[in-house]
Amino acid sequence: MLFCILLLACQENGDPSKGNKPDSTVILSKFQKDSLEAVLEQKMIDTVSKLPDVKERSKLIETNSLGNRHLRIWVAGIPDARKFYWIAVGEGYGKNEVTHFNFHVYPDPTRILFYDVINEREMPLEEWREHK
Repeated sequence: MLFCILLLACQENGDPSKGNKPDSTVILSKFQKDSLEAVLEQKMIDTVSKLPDVKERSKLIETNSLGNRHLRIWVAGIPDARKFYWIAVGEGYGKNEVTHFNFHVYPDPTRILFYDVINEREMPLEEWREHK
């Protein structure tokens, strides 16, 4: 009896003549979406890592720590209702993260804004550089 139920379930889910796609197509689509998202996230991280401010801070941290500490860049938030990636730059100390910079990166066209977490506002990089 269990074999019959499984056989019927497989036929309903995977029969293209009934307009149903096999489950493997759904999984592949999710895999492709996840892969694309990972590529976009890495592109946003790479974009921020090339900023002179980030390069300078990275060098400062490595020099001051004699090479024991390194700057880390991670995705702190992905687009949902907002249309940007929140990219954080900082250091990790085990369970503690110390964030040095926060950026909002808009992917299309690529635009980077500094995010001031205290005043909860975005700033063009030029304006931020004048105030830091």
